[in-house]
Amino acid sequence: MNISARSSRLWFQALILLLMLLLPLATMLFTREGSSEFGEEGKARLTRGQVLADVVNAPAQPPAKAPALPPSGFAPQTRLGYTAGDQWEPAIAADRHGHVYILYPQYLGVPGCADCFSPTMILQMSDDRGATWGTPRIIHPAGQTLGQWDAQIVVDPVDGRTVYAAWLQNGKSDTVVARSTDFGATWSVVVANSTNAGTDKPILAVRGQDVYVGYNHAQKVWVSSSHDGGATFASVNVNKTGKLGWSLAGGGQSGLPASMAGLPARTACVWVVPGALRARGPRFGLWPVMLPVVTPPMLQPGDTF
Repeated sequence: MNISARSSRLWFQALILLLMLLLPLATMLFTREGSSEFGEEGKARLTRGQVLADVVNAPAQPPAKAPALPPSGFAPQTRLGYTAGDQWEPAIAADRHGHVYILYPQYLGVPGCADCFSPTMILQMSDDRGATWGTPRIIHPAGQTLGQWDAQIVVDPVDGRTVYAAWLQNGKSDTVVARSTDFGATWSVVVANSTNAGTDKPILAVRGQDVYVGYNHAQKVWVSSSHDGGATFASVNVNKTGKLGWSLAGGGQSGLPASMAGLPARTACVWVVPGALRARGPRFGLWPVMLPVVTPPMLQPGDTF
């Protein structure tokens, strides 16, 4: 072997050694940064925790009124939420009694709230099918100093009136579920699961007394399930073999549409990893597109996947 070939081989071996030394560091940095990257996109990453005096001192938001419905199509848009600060990623739900609920995280402060963290979860409601809207308000004042991210809100399809909400709180280490039986006037709030590190992207599915909230922690997807109407929860890890990539909850459904009412109720949990869609069902694998949900039996406390 000539000197040039030996030198090239030594350089190659040194490069491999360097990559092996850098890989653990890169993995650690990716894990630390990933939660904020996926949890707070764009400008929201820059405004986390930042509260502006002009937002806090902004005047109270008046009720809103939507334009009348045209004979066909949609009415013009109606601006909801606070007009000061930033409003991000709203969730919306409607019940059978004319109530419509919008839940979203409010960044850069909440008008009239000097100690509210950025973001804080805000609820705005209509009781006449969206024709008029009340003033926006904090859904859970006891958590307003802890930070609240990633809104979810759904109505129980069984009774058509009980409304559930979910979000991440306390630096995203707490997964919170709230329940209202009086059309959003009051809420009972529980922590479904608490971790020592940030989680991300919760999804919420409800049917009767069965309540499910799925969320990710880095490569792992977790589901916390309740079978007493959200009073207590048990948590399980869905993808125990998850390694590379980043799992993000992409959708969830409990129960079946009316057209399939004759079939037994099931629960689905879907999550996304880079380049593919994964779904938990009778068959588990990589699907390039979303397929009709075919799902396993309902979870019970302590169930494993």
